[in-house]
Amino acid sequence: MRIVISHLTRMRNGHICVAGIDLTNGQHIRPVAQRPLTLSLTAQHGGPLQLAAVLELQAVRNVGRKPEVEDRAVQLDRITRKSLMPASSFWRVLGRQAESSLGAIFGPDLQRLRNTWVVPAEQGEASLGCLAPQRAGNLWINEHGRVRISIVTDDGNCTLPVTDLRLYRYTPERDYTPNTEAVQTVSQRLRQGGHLLLSVGLSRPFKREDDERAHHWLQVNNIFPEQDPLWDSSYAQHLFTL
Repeated sequence: MRIVISHLTRMRNGHICVAGIDLTNGQHIRPVAQRPLTLSLTAQHGGPLQLAAVLELQAVRNVGRKPEVEDRAVQLDRITRKSLMPASSFWRVLGRQAESSLGAIFGPDLQRLRNTWVVPAEQGEASLGCLAPQRAGNLWINEHGRVRISIVTDDGNCTLPVTDLRLYRYTPERDYTPNTEAVQTVSQRLRQGGHLLLSVGLSRPFKREDDERAHHWLQVNNIFPEQDPLWDSSYAQHLFTL
């Protein structure tokens, strides 16, 4: 199985999550190993994981359960990086999978909750997708030190957390913290307009204190402006170090 990485996100305690698009059938695939994935596996640290990297996955086993139907058990030593897809080709792969509606990605179990979207625990048709929003509003760091983005889709307006690994710095003492300069630079780029694609996903289920049940919460995993989906141009590339 060959995939191109289209989701690369921060989690907690220096861990990361990776997922991609199967180049044969267009399905989203999330490799799941026996141990958590860490920054040591990213290209910045000499590993194979990088947005637009093409990976060969061997000995893959389907372990998906709703809504994480994309989960595939893998062995890390059976993952081989084959190439890095050019930005223009990567954009076309994303575009072929993109939907303008969140409901088209996650199915009828998707529910509005305040200013965001959720899926009840262990429900939903998918947990990963690619979204083509009508437009993006602001990208900012809120009063709690968390990166947020406002977007307009066919489903309406919403404000979502952003877990794009490129927008964070990591230290063992503080875990992941927003890279203020990176957030400001990408925010400025978004305000210039143009086509935009977003890798989106659902969190693992958790229950907030004021909610009656646990939900999977919608989040933006990665941000891809058409003019520079991999943030390779001079305006951005010097910012994103981990």
